[in-house]
Amino acid sequence: MRSCEVSSLPRKMFAHLLKEVIRAGICTACGACVSACFVNSITIADDTPKLAGPCLRCGFCYNSCPQTGGDEIYGMLFGESKPGPLGVFTKAYKARAVDPVIRERGQDGGVVTALLKYALEEKVLDAVIVAGTSREEPWRPFAKVALTAKEVIDAAGTKYTPPYMASAIWDAVYCYGAEKVGVVGTPCVVRGVRRMQHSPESALKLGSRVKLVVGLFCMESFDYSKLAKLLEESSVSLSEVTKFDIKKGKFIAYRGSEEVFSRPVSEMKEYVRGSCKACTDFTSELADISVGSVGTKAGFSTVLVRTEVGSRLFAGAVEAGCIEAVELGKLTSVEKLAEMKKSKHGGH
Repeated sequence: MRSCEVSSLPRKMFAHLLKEVIRAGICTACGACVSACFVNSITIADDTPKLAGPCLRCGFCYNSCPQTGGDEIYGMLFGESKPGPLGVFTKAYKARAVDPVIRERGQDGGVVTALLKYALEEKVLDAVIVAGTSREEPWRPFAKVALTAKEVIDAAGTKYTPPYMASAIWDAVYCYGAEKVGVVGTPCVVRGVRRMQHSPESALKLGSRVKLVVGLFCMESFDYSKLAKLLEESSVSLSEVTKFDIKKGKFIAYRGSEEVFSRPVSEMKEYVRGSCKACTDFTSELADISVGSVGTKAGFSTVLVRTEVGSRLFAGAVEAGCIEAVELGKLTSVEKLAEMKKSKHGGH
């Protein structure tokens, strides 16, 4: 059993999470509730968080969920409650990994992979939560604890279906003894992790072990089963796909360098997860560092450095020769998509 003090104050618990988020169809599949439950009572079954043991009514799961709050985190992190379309950031860069192997294996220049590799090798972090893929179900992602640079590189590449990333934070801390954990994820994962770190009635002790949050640009993610069926109907097996990408408004699957599937993203709406339709965050505004392909040419990523933690790490990776970076001026295309997502999904 996980150890933790439980307040006697009445609070919302898993039953409320089930009603307000899961059954309402807005669960983001971030996995924060799984890690937050200190008695291991929440599990993932049929791609859904479910109660598999006693609920102690601590409220940690509810208060770690990105869908039950979190706007107050802006003020806690940045001292601002109403950021611009990209959130608060200090500098923006066009960047890519220096290592050609990482550039080839990673997405859009391999910046995230290079950054995490550097953080592990320099002992800035001792564990990183990355997205691995299942051998039994090709391209179905799962949250994985990476302890070495090789494990980070092996997990490189974007997966466009959610892997419950935050669910592995507990494993990193209590199974592997990690004191300094890094998490990579989409805006919903970032928001869940920040709630674990800062919301008064969440899993603060566990959240305090997270020392770096790298956020990914994300317009939306897809339901794995629906995506697999779509590809199958197009005579494409997931087992032969080596890479997915979204370029110039198209969702593309590759086998090596060959394009085996392509469809306009505008025609993929029925495959999008329900929770994405309520999300207004394109650039992972609560991250330490945010990374995405929009705003730079092929083979590079746009990097938004937001916090002092992110600034120190990124500068260190550049100085060590792991990442090459050029500061960016205007971010017109990034701002356009960010504003589009906020407007489309009822944002401010």
